[in-house]
Amino acid sequence: MPKKLIDEQEIQHRIRALAEELAEVCQGELTLVVVLKGSFVFGADLLRALGRLGVDPRVEFIQLRSYRGGRQAGKLEVVGVLPEAPLGSVLLVDDIADTGRSLEVARDLLEPLSATVRTCVLLDKPGGRTVDIQPDFIGFTIDDAFVVGYGLDDDEHQRQHSFIGTVT
Repeated sequence: MPKKLIDEQEIQHRIRALAEELAEVCQGELTLVVVLKGSFVFGADLLRALGRLGVDPRVEFIQLRSYRGGRQAGKLEVVGVLPEAPLGSVLLVDDIADTGRSLEVARDLLEPLSATVRTCVLLDKPGGRTVDIQPDFIGFTIDDAFVVGYGLDDDEHQRQHSFIGTVT
């Protein structure tokens, strides 16, 4: 069992606050582009929180993969097809900004299809950054640790936890 880092109540409170920030900034036609697989829980909760504030975004998905059976990121690849243009204003929703590579690649892929692209991550781990990117909206900033739960996995396991925890 992972050691609890951020509990379910903290996560839900922060998502409500993020939705309020986003509702102020993201006016007009909005498309949430959720990075699979790790962001599906965060994306769903963020979508519902935005809906409670009267925001009615479209939802699209992009799947990126860089972890294959280990805890070190490898070569980044796009799995499947990209959403179809035009997407209008995009909010790119990702689970974690660690090296920043997946956020940068996804943003660069979506920019030609969009009027604007803003980024929103549940977790920011700036100590792991290898590219120069700063998310526009951040749920929590964490230290360098391998985290699971709330959609984040360890070799496709431990996504089901309602909290975010660390594993060794």
